[in-house]
Amino acid sequence: LFVFPLFFAAGMFAQKAEWQVTRCAGVDRSSPISNVWVDGENNKWVANSRGVFKVQACDLGSQLSIAPGEQTVYGFRGGNSDIRWNLEELRTLFNKPGLVFTTAWYDAAKKLYYLGTREDGVYILEAYPNKLQILERVFSGNSRLKSDHVTNIFQDSRGRVWIGTKEGMVVGGSGKWKPELEGYDIHRIRQNGADIYVLADGEFWVYKSGDKLDVIDIDAGALEGEPIDFD
Repeated sequence: LFVFPLFFAAGMFAQKAEWQVTRCAGVDRSSPISNVWVDGENNKWVANSRGVFKVQACDLGSQLSIAPGEQTVYGFRGGNSDIRWNLEELRTLFNKPGLVFTTAWYDAAKKLYYLGTREDGVYILEAYPNKLQILERVFSGNSRLKSDHVTNIFQDSRGRVWIGTKEGMVVGGSGKWKPELEGYDIHRIRQNGADIYVLADGEFWVYKSGDKLDVIDIDAGALEGEPIDFD
């Protein structure tokens, strides 16, 4: 995992700075990391193949207690909340035994679940009243998605949903989607202030004020290997 401290300041890429790499022992280093999320209270959540952990320090992490058969949004790439569901209930709802979920997002304002899949696009679910039901499916057949292999889901402060795939992404909602970065494998989508940052095929991009696209030129010599994630 490559974690790039992107949001020190708006103009940091034009600045020279002292960098320090700290090897974190708060979670098992041998277990591949699937998600890193910093919540509104500055709590750090990390998901790997062993579970979900709250990391309090570089050498201290406590595992989140998750019941057998239960899943949490934090456990998936891009996951932003400890909202949970029962896996068997989902399998019954979709009636697709081979369906693989790759990413998740929870819209707290509308109480909607966004679940990305490996080959079936995105499912939007709602809990009504205490049972999940499918509200909408976004896929290549009804949107401008070029791929149904979803890699990332993000919702910005304006309420727009960004759906990243292996072949670019779409931005929008309510049935209206605009394609962006077509052909790029989207690794991560983040927001800082009004700007949206995207890591795609090892390249960093910024949508200034959420709209105007520009590439972020990073000296390749400053990196070890290809970046696959950032925060």
